[in-house]
Amino acid sequence: MQVTRKSMLSGESNTMDLDVTEDQIRRWRGGELIQNVMPKLSAEQREFLISGTMPDEWDEMMQDRDDRYQDWDDGSYDDDPNPYH
Repeated sequence: MQVTRKSMLSGESNTMDLDVTEDQIRRWRGGELIQNVMPKLSAEQREFLISGTMPDEWDEMMQDRDDRYQDWDDGSYDDDPNPYH
């Protein structure tokens, strides 16, 4: 089934072909756990259903985060993550 969702990260509409049924989507939206209702889906596919985010968007976000925090170990990071210590 073709599923289109709006990404919470980019605001873009993304479409993914998923092995799900209308009944599974209804059950999940009704409150059942997504991993129980759709056990065949990968974590990336479940995340797409939940947030609309594509795997490459997550990868880019995590890379940006890694780049931002890479200097913490050597003490050269400018923004103190805990300004109240």
